[in-house]
Amino acid sequence: MKQRTTESIASPDKGKGKGKETGGHVGVLVLAAATIAGFVICILLAAPFLGALTWALTLAILFARLHAKIEGH
Repeated sequence: MKQRTTESIASPDKGKGKGKETGGHVGVLVLAAATIAGFVICILLAAPFLGALTWALTLAILFARLHAKIEGH
């Protein structure tokens, strides 16, 4: 069996040219733009429901003890 040296493991493309150095940056930028767009879409979808969610959370906190008493009989 052929043993690999640390050089061949660290850089398997050694001697084959530069590879995808410029393409990597474009891919990262596209991924970052898609992530930001996804967050913006999620915020826009959730915005109409923020009032109802705020009230639901407030009422849940206020009545948690009463609910526990009723559950315990």
